[in-house]
Amino acid sequence: MDSDYQRRFWDSEILRAKVNCRSNFWKAVSDIKFKLTPAQIKKFEDSCFGHFLKANEIQFSGHIINSMLYRQCVCDDKDSMVFNFGGRGARFTQRDFTIITGLQFGYEPNRQVNISTRISDTYFGEKRKITNSEITEAFMTAQCQDNDEADDDRLKLALLYFLETVLLRKESMATAPHNHLEMVDDLEYFNNYPWGTLSYTTTIKSLKSAFEHRESMALNKSKCYSFCGFPLAFMIWGFETIPSLGQAFGKKLPDMAFPRILNWHFSQVPRFEKATELFDHRDYPVHGLMNVTEVEHAYIGNLAWDVRHDSTPYNVAPTVRDKPPQASHDEKDGGIPLTRSGISKKRKEASVEIMGKGGRRRMGHKPTDQPSSSTAGVAAHVHVEPSTPSQPPTTPSHDEVPLRERLTILEGEVTSVRQDVKDLRIAILREFASLDTKFDKLMKHQGVGVSVDGLGDGMDVEGDENKKEYGPMRPPLIDNHIHML
Repeated sequence: MDSDYQRRFWDSEILRAKVNCRSNFWKAVSDIKFKLTPAQIKKFEDSCFGHFLKANEIQFSGHIINSMLYRQCVCDDKDSMVFNFGGRGARFTQRDFTIITGLQFGYEPNRQVNISTRISDTYFGEKRKITNSEITEAFMTAQCQDNDEADDDRLKLALLYFLETVLLRKESMATAPHNHLEMVDDLEYFNNYPWGTLSYTTTIKSLKSAFEHRESMALNKSKCYSFCGFPLAFMIWGFETIPSLGQAFGKKLPDMAFPRILNWHFSQVPRFEKATELFDHRDYPVHGLMNVTEVEHAYIGNLAWDVRHDSTPYNVAPTVRDKPPQASHDEKDGGIPLTRSGISKKRKEASVEIMGKGGRRRMGHKPTDQPSSSTAGVAAHVHVEPSTPSQPPTTPSHDEVPLRERLTILEGEVTSVRQDVKDLRIAILREFASLDTKFDKLMKHQGVGVSVDGLGDGMDVEGDENKKEYGPMRPPLIDNHIHML
């Protein structure tokens, strides 16, 4: 029997945050269309991910996702999430994920995969730990026999690229499971594998854990957190569940298609104020259950659902209620635990003792609030008071957060910056390759021969002019850019 689900946060607890999506759906689709030959695109369209090439431009909006997640309810089911949208309940499940993405769910193929390390040996230097950045670079720059229609290496790299950077996207320094590189060399096995189960598990775990370290945002000045998996499907579910949300920020095509991700066009990312304005009013309509079409029902019925995951359909929308104005002081997030059956973690008392100027700082739990009798002379004690019943809890100060959490936050920020630098490097290399191709075509068109060092017959005069203007020791401009990389 489905009981009432209580909202986890008050409206006053909603924070404006920078949300990073590790998965870049539209960029991956554009890269695949750009890099593959027509024959290879046809093979990709026939694969398990082929329908995504028919999608329109869809940009991820962290503000919309952030606003939706702050309306989540406390839910014990690890395979679904319940939301309170304006007092009306809605549930996000793996069936909704299937209808939106069209991915395969169920069991692994009933045959053994033909294990092969050829892809990793050929394109990744026999490495067994390969990052998403390395997969992206290999797909964009690998020298494959693209003119040979019997050679499917570029296609296999494209499938691996889409799988790891879109559907299963993890933190930038996380490595792809090596068995995925073995499986992609067996296309029949790869195309029948239940990637939807794996993608949904990664996505729902990331969505549920987004606010686990919410109290640490006092240290994270940018109030930033990131998602793994395929959270774009969750945003599309929000458009389908809250029609006014989709009408305000997206464009739904008139012809109904399957999967539903093909029905939407979303190119303008709204500002935080615009994304939250709709949720401030409690009179917007909500579809507690997705209306399944005959095509969708037939597709779901043909799937062999894995018994390890709860596939029982919910026939009614969940009943929800707001978070009560009074809350126990010992509960996480100022009110209730993450799950209804879980035990609330008590807020710990932290004390910081400063041993004189230039002295060491000691963090720990003290049984008393009396100052220490240290010979250093100065002792400061910080006590975290429980929040009052009528107000949400205050954000802990810098010294109240464990050092391990602070280190985790700093490592996450460094990892994010490192990934941005790598993405920028790949984009610049791609631009250089495009310019190099245009340069070669221009030289051939003008009948100028290109020597080994890149200077043709007609380039000496221009080189002499550069020497006069910039001096004889100035290196070529393109070399400066290459050295910067």
